[in-house]
Amino acid sequence: MGSVIDVRLDTNFVRPVIPYPIAEGTLDVLVDTGAFKPVWNGSSDTLLVYFPDAEITEYKTTVSGFGGSSKSIREVWKIPHFELTDSIDQRKGYRIKNLLVAVIDDMDLGFNLILSATLFKKVNYTIANRDTNAPHMLIECGDREYYCIADGVKELNDVNYISRVTTFIQGDDNA
Repeated sequence: MGSVIDVRLDTNFVRPVIPYPIAEGTLDVLVDTGAFKPVWNGSSDTLLVYFPDAEITEYKTTVSGFGGSSKSIREVWKIPHFELTDSIDQRKGYRIKNLLVAVIDDMDLGFNLILSATLFKKVNYTIANRDTNAPHMLIECGDREYYCIADGVKELNDVNYISRVTTFIQGDDNA
């Protein structure tokens, strides 16, 4: 099983939202168990304020399902280092290298960042929010770094489109 981290959830939300610490306070990070791609809800300029090492990629992706919106094509950015840390022991965390996010800057989704279920493909996780005053998410991730990759890449008119984002463990034959 390896290391288990315990990430607290924000009690102000009905859905699983992680208060992600930043220098100025927190970002609201939704864990969306039905999503295929992570989404940054804000401009690329805002993304760079919170993640200054982020950079644009050669990928684009379509996004849909936000309040009945139709499909739209979005840029994909890479956050080199992203980590969900244990609520008690900040040395423990679920570390993702090269997190790929679609940037949506024209909708108010109520969250700064949406993490897709596909990012948790290589770990077991449990969202515990019933019968507790302290909702939390347990992630069995071991002491490893997970790498984010674009999956389902298709080229159309010299543009690489991705259909989903997933993780793998370096050296894992079951990637």
